[in-house]
Amino acid sequence: FSGVAAAEKLTVAKLVEKKLYSLGRHTQLVNDNTCDFERAVEMAGVLVDAGLITLVAVHDPQDNLLKEARTHFSPEELVEIEVPVTTDFAALAEEIVAKLCSGGLFDAEELLGSGI
Repeated sequence: FSGVAAAEKLTVAKLVEKKLYSLGRHTQLVNDNTCDFERAVEMAGVLVDAGLITLVAVHDPQDNLLKEARTHFSPEELVEIEVPVTTDFAALAEEIVAKLCSGGLFDAEELLGSGI
C-alpha cells in the first residue's frame, strides 16, 4: 500500500488484513513506520515465502526503492495498491478486496459480501 502522505494507508491495510483474516486467510501486516523500507521488504519476502498473504504499508516510498522492491517478488506475488485520500476507509478496503478477486488472486464468491 502506498499513496500520498495524507492517505491513511495503514488504516486501509489493517481493514483489508482484517477482512482476509476473517475469511480464514493467513495474513501479516508489515509497515515501515516501525522499520525502514528495505527491512520491510526483507520481512515481506520471508513472510511470502512462508505462504502468508503479506500486506506492506509504506510511508512515502521513493521510486528507486519501489523498483528495487519489485525485484524481490514475482508478478504473481506483488500487487501494488495506491491509496487515495478518503474518509470511507471500509468502502475502499472492500473495493481493494474486490479488485484482488477480479485479478484472480482470491475466490470472489468467498471474499465479497461479508462486511469488514
